[in-house]
Amino acid sequence: MKRWPTIRFVLATVSAILPTAAEDFRITDFAASNGVLRFTATWPSDDPPPGGFLDLYCRTNLSHGGARIVHSEGGAGEPPHSFAVDASAFRDAPAAFFLLGTRADADGDSIPDAWELANGLDPTDPADSVRDDDCDGLANLHEFWHGTDPHASDDADTALAVLARSVDARLAGKAPATALPYFLDYPQTAFATNALAANPGCWAADVDFSCESPWNDEAKNRKSGTLVSPVHMLLANHHNPPEPGTRFWFRAPDGTVYARSIQAKQRIDSTPDTDLVVALLDEPLPPAIEPAKILPENFREHLGSGLGLPAVSLDQEGKILVSEIVDLETGEDAEEELPSLAASRVPLNPTRATFYETLVAGDSSNPKFLLLGEQPVLLSIHWFDNHAGASIRRYADLIDAAMTNLSPNLGYRLETVDLDRFRKLPSTPR
Repeated sequence: MKRWPTIRFVLATVSAILPTAAEDFRITDFAASNGVLRFTATWPSDDPPPGGFLDLYCRTNLSHGGARIVHSEGGAGEPPHSFAVDASAFRDAPAAFFLLGTRADADGDSIPDAWELANGLDPTDPADSVRDDDCDGLANLHEFWHGTDPHASDDADTALAVLARSVDARLAGKAPATALPYFLDYPQTAFATNALAANPGCWAADVDFSCESPWNDEAKNRKSGTLVSPVHMLLANHHNPPEPGTRFWFRAPDGTVYARSIQAKQRIDSTPDTDLVVALLDEPLPPAIEPAKILPENFREHLGSGLGLPAVSLDQEGKILVSEIVDLETGEDAEEELPSLAASRVPLNPTRATFYETLVAGDSSNPKFLLLGEQPVLLSIHWFDNHAGASIRRYADLIDAAMTNLSPNLGYRLETVDLDRFRKLPSTPR
């Protein structure tokens, strides 16, 4: 099997090219006319290129990155393959740097090696995918998705940038030992006395997590519930969720504590099992307790898979933990009996990694969020120990149906956040 190299070449003038050739992979027949660059690429015919395509990147400013794909060529069939590229992007540039490479991804960070090389990144280091080299909020992976320059801040008016900054800016300068706990002296403080004090040094102290109930009559700080309407909350099913009559406590941002009892509950019946239960409370909570919102149906137009975004998980110790998204909504796996999951990993970002802890027995049913400014966006409630749980977005219709069945006259449904105020991805990330 032949190795598929990456070819670099420079347009030195409008009529000259300085190619760097590799064995069995050559650039020939270069010509420039009428604003179009034409050349022929020859590569091995016995193996298709990794990813099935060759991508041509162009960078007109040789001092930094910003390479963008200007042409993609299918690798199937016999070479040579002819390329015709619009030269308008670099017509006034004294020189242009080109790179022709496959979609191979040696470090598995979802950025093709060719793009990493063209933009000065290391194709053997997956951690550079979550770096924000130009400090505009967009990680390098997300710069690749948006087709923007990872070395030049572009005031990224994107949901990806806002979601990353909403966590990373809050973590800056904080020490995990003192900044992870959301409460002081939790869980010994008595909820019924309104004495539960917030930790002002928590890295997310200014975020309203009142939708999460950190205490209940049956399991104390375990078996958490997450409010999704003034009278409905979500629970995990696998640990025998509390029965009707059990009181759950909610704490408003001003410190006021409210107790409500489960009146009825309904399991989300789906194959594979979602592990979700909707509970109806005996009376609505006041506006001071804000129900969680979820992602809109078109979230992939803004977030793609969400890979590399920071996520926020609550646990039984009242800590606000940080993980990194692997996928906001995986496919269902009937063979493994797995539902569609919102899955996370240990962060590659070194600062986020210091705020990560593995979930343990008893953390089940706690929620996981994205942070959009000060708005928690509910992704899942914990099921697995890798910060994964059934995607609330994927099962929103089933949850809405259960809410309606439990309270047919109230008309509550899951509410979504607005992402359409942000610039969309130019296409679905590959």
